Order: sequence, then structure tokens, then C-alpha cells
Amino acid sequence: MSVQARDGFAIVIDPKSYNEAKTQVEAYASAVEQLHGMKPYIVIDRWQVPDSIRARLMALHTQKHDAIVGAVLVGDIPV
Repeated sequence: MSVQARDGFAIVIDPKSYNEAKTQVEAYASAVEQLHGMKPYIVIDRWQVPDSIRARLMALHTQKHDAIVGAVLVGDIPV
């Protein structure tokens, strides 16, 4: 029996903001999954380099299962 792939959604957040709002971020990820049926990915930005974030998002977008179709940036994220 195969598991059906679903759309993914990335939440990109800096470490300080994540530590301060971990409960809220995880609740948001849960809501995205429950209300929209999407697979949430919490990406904690430890690189502080836009190209590293872009590479991570591209990897999530091009994966075979549960690829992301969107993202939200939270906190101090270099763009």
C-alpha cells in the first residue's frame, strides 16, 4: 500500500524567534496540516545566508514526496 503524496509547506524561522515562539510555531504547523492537509516543514535558519535558505527550499520543492508549494518567513530571515 503506497502513501499518497500531498503538498508541503515550509515555515522558515530564525533560531531566536523559534525559541521565543516555539509553541505558537508548532501550533501554526499543526493548523496548516489539519486545516489544509499539507505537510508542514519547520526550517530553522542556522545559516544566515540567503543562498543556503534558497537551496533548502529548492530541495524541499523538488523532493519526490510531499514537495513544498509555498513558504512563510518568520523573524529575522535574510532575503
